[in-house]
Amino acid sequence: MEPCPPAPRIGLCPTPEAARMGASTQAAWAHAVAALAPHARSLSDAARPAALPDMVALQKAVMRHEMACSLSAETLQRRASLSEGWFNLEKAVAPVQ
Repeated sequence: MEPCPPAPRIGLCPTPEAARMGASTQAAWAHAVAALAPHARSLSDAARPAALPDMVALQKAVMRHEMACSLSAETLQRRASLSEGWFNLEKAVAPVQ
């Protein structure tokens, strides 16, 4: 994986399960798109194959990387004020080597 970016990244990608979204989820999705659109060069749904058997594993890998980046930045900035629980969480989501 590439190094952590200096600023957060935000992405909205519908999954093959998106057709099952309830009304409140659809409203939240529309709100997120409307809120992000003015700040993005372009904002559109990404087409993906309906059958992607390892999607959950891929999503977990991405989230593990993003969480590790977030925790790492917080740890570097506020190490002295963080609890033991914080450091345990940071170890738990450390990127897989």
